Amino acid sequence: MQNISCKKATKADYNQVDKRKVDRYQSMWGFNDDVKYGLELFTGTSYHNKKMQENLIDYF
Repeated sequence: MQNISCKKATKADYNQVDKRKVDRYQSMWGFNDDVKYGLELFTGTSYHNKKMQENLIDYF
């Protein structure tokens, strides 16, 4: 998995495929670097800590 799909809608009754990189979402929505790192671990774009990545995926 290289990218992530995020939705910012309250009444979306459809799925949307979005191929933006996590840093693009960060620039659009302004979340901090900790959130960015967590999303990169979740999507597999950051492999700094394999156990942390597995724990994050298991959490969701």
